[in-house]
Amino acid sequence: MMRSTRLTPEQWAIVDAFHRLYYESRLPGSQAWLGMYVLKHPFDLLTYQELLTYLRPDWIVETGTAWGGSALYYASIFDLLGHGQVCSVDWIVDVPGLYRWAFGEDCQVPRDTRPEHPRITYVTGDTSDPHTAGLVAELVSGCVMVTLDSNHSAAHVMQELFLFAPLVTPGSYLIVEDTNMGGHPVQEPPWDGPWDATQAFLVTHPEFQIDQSLTERHLMSYNTWIVRGASPAPAHDNYA
Repeated sequence: MMRSTRLTPEQWAIVDAFHRLYYESRLPGSQAWLGMYVLKHPFDLLTYQELLTYLRPDWIVETGTAWGGSALYYASIFDLLGHGQVCSVDWIVDVPGLYRWAFGEDCQVPRDTRPEHPRITYVTGDTSDPHTAGLVAELVSGCVMVTLDSNHSAAHVMQELFLFAPLVTPGSYLIVEDTNMGGHPVQEPPWDGPWDATQAFLVTHPEFQIDQSLTERHLMSYNTWIVRGASPAPAHDNYA
């Protein structure tokens, strides 16, 4: 895993130990935003908020809707900013079934549908299918940001990268979620996942570069934050 020199190797080892402890505690499955599960680390949610505030994109495209908690989170931030739309893409619409698959047949399903919000547009389809990507491309315009968080196999993520990365406008961001899997530093290998797909993609797409300042903004992140072209990292004095 690429690391800056802001910490010593010994300090990074402490960060990794906390990362594994937090991840393996199953805490990531217990967060909610306005009553909807959001399977993301709070540090990453904060970074998303900072990035949305800094970029003020016209659209954020999300693959992997699940229960709609992150889509609702993005829409809520856009409400506060007074600008922005969410396009959330997933192949499944059976929300109660997804809850029970994730948490067990006896779980209490908080809601039987995904949240409705005027800033959210749901697209149903396989995110590795060019037809689905085409539907999204017809919908979005202006400044577009993309976040990939669906099937985490390397092959699926690679296909999503080829289909959805072109939607990212210059100066905007592509976020590949859960690149911490496969031993980076959680869920030890051997298996190929988002990290491997991301590294392979970047080799052949030099217009995209990892923004290490965001990946390390709160020392640890589940994700890899990638900028298309040159763009300064968000900083508090950039906010309008």
